[in-house]
Amino acid sequence: MGIKQSELFLRREFSPEDPPPGVTARRVSAPSFSAPPNQNSDLRPPESRSATALPCHLEQAREMSLIRIAFSLVLLLAAAESVAATRSPSAFVQNAIYSNRITIFSKSYCPYCMRAKRIFKDLNEDPYVVELDLREDGREIQGVLLDLVGRNTVPQVFVYGHHVGGSDDTKTALSDGQLQKLLGKSQSQ
Repeated sequence: MGIKQSELFLRREFSPEDPPPGVTARRVSAPSFSAPPNQNSDLRPPESRSATALPCHLEQAREMSLIRIAFSLVLLLAAAESVAATRSPSAFVQNAIYSNRITIFSKSYCPYCMRAKRIFKDLNEDPYVVELDLREDGREIQGVLLDLVGRNTVPQVFVYGHHVGGSDDTKTALSDGQLQKLLGKSQSQ
């Protein structure tokens, strides 16, 4: 047998219930000598280990993974809520009005809407046009416009977020120079 009794002692872990022959029982708090610490050895005393316990660094990694998963779920839920909000008619209307220089809520067959669109064409402007009759949520958008401007008729014209009004209001704003002022143009342009 090439292993001395002292080497055997160094390779085994003992608990107070199982001391080596000739050694008095005392608490062992040193790590196992059978594997170096960098090879996943558990640095806790043997009596604090359980059969299902993970080494300390693995427990920390597991906790960090759980934290990352929880944080990712929170972000995912917030993103889903944000997407749902942008799909709402109210959010769509607000985005259309404030993200475009000129926005016209229209119906493709309406002669008053055609007149309002023609006014901007004559001014060499390219408005963002929302054709409510061609959208599934057109009625809901029209309801949002009623809440917003007090009218459910079309067209409803907005310039730089400012409500100009319907077709007659847009024509009047053109005649008195208000529309050009809103657009930052002189009346001769």
